[in-house]
Amino acid sequence: MPSAEVKQAASGVWYFACYVCDIHSDVWDLRARIEGKSVGDLFRYKNSTDDQKPKTEIRTNGKKFDSFEQLLESYKSRNPNDTIEEINAYSDPASGEADFYTLRIRKSGRKTFLQASKIADSWQWKGCQGKAPIFNRHRVKDCRKILIVEGEKCVREFTRLGIEGVAATTSPGGAMNGTKADWSLLAGKECYVWRDFDDPGQKYETDVIAELHKINCRIFRIRVEELDLVAKGDLADYLELNPGTNLDKIAAVKLVMHDAEQVSATSALADHFEQIAAGKFRSIDFVEKPILSKMAKAVMPGTVTTICGDPGAGKSFFVTEDAWRWTLAGERVKILMLEDDDAFHQKRALAQMSGYSDLTDTDFLRNNPNIATGQLATYQHELEAFSRNLETVRSEQRTLDQIGDWVEAHVEVERIGTALQSHSDFPE
Repeated sequence: MPSAEVKQAASGVWYFACYVCDIHSDVWDLRARIEGKSVGDLFRYKNSTDDQKPKTEIRTNGKKFDSFEQLLESYKSRNPNDTIEEINAYSDPASGEADFYTLRIRKSGRKTFLQASKIADSWQWKGCQGKAPIFNRHRVKDCRKILIVEGEKCVREFTRLGIEGVAATTSPGGAMNGTKADWSLLAGKECYVWRDFDDPGQKYETDVIAELHKINCRIFRIRVEELDLVAKGDLADYLELNPGTNLDKIAAVKLVMHDAEQVSATSALADHFEQIAAGKFRSIDFVEKPILSKMAKAVMPGTVTTICGDPGAGKSFFVTEDAWRWTLAGERVKILMLEDDDAFHQKRALAQMSGYSDLTDTDFLRNNPNIATGQLATYQHELEAFSRNLETVRSEQRTLDQIGDWVEAHVEVERIGTALQSHSDFPE
């Protein structure tokens, strides 16, 4: 018997089996074991943008230095081909001295980031112990109005404007780390959150607002969706859209802040109620299964529903029925079947529609061809509607990444279709 094997499960997933140490793991679990991380950390790394990657891509040798300058020179001597594009000093407002740095580095054509901290009396290539400091603290501590943006560059761009009585700040580490910063310096202040115009920015806004609620701030969110920004656009991009004098830019930013939406601790609930009342958030019922709909509320926005059962228990049969019933009820449905071909699933749907269970039996079909073609003619329209939303892989194997890409692609198509239908100028 071998001591280890690489095997494929019935689901199609490949995994490693070690019979000595009794480990049966897929590639993600093996990587997590090797790197000393959780599987969740690896997934977050894979799904993050370049700006959000963990700060571990560059060799830093783990040494300690008496000053940040020594630490930086050591890095440059060991990585002569790297370009340090940005150095951001996080200064302690009490001493005026930097106790933390973030660096943006260009390595082999790609951006990456490092953090350096003063721990005890030495400088190291490490993040902070505990919560990370926020940027621009020496200005933030003396202002009552604070603008929170994503990234040190936007803080500098805002600071150059010189708007009296308002200071800008951000947290280190990108959009995924809003909850890992120490926001306590903002306690009781009036805070405006100006996120980047993308999905990570939306998460950053949500996380930061949740943190600000904990320290009793008066909170406003900038309505970035109304600023005509390109995807991923930020405050610096908005200033470029207003190329007038500095006074013109100040006036534009003040107007945006004046238009900001105040966020109370119950704003999320109020917005949730509004979406339900407008029909934007609802559970999709299982057609002709009222008890299941009432008890499970399984098909809700933002949820994933798993149907469990032994092989042959009827899981795909169950899904097929609800898919064509939802289609005929006017719901937007897409279904990807990972077994068999179009005809197989159309035949099962026809059996359900007609009530002829024997239509799934090859012997019955051979002996009763007129019944089969007659039922197909009767339910042709319904089957056509269902089939337009059905996709099969036939004999192909799909990886989890490919399935995820398929889901994202169809979600994007639906999003664009909805936007076009809601556009007042879109022709009938």
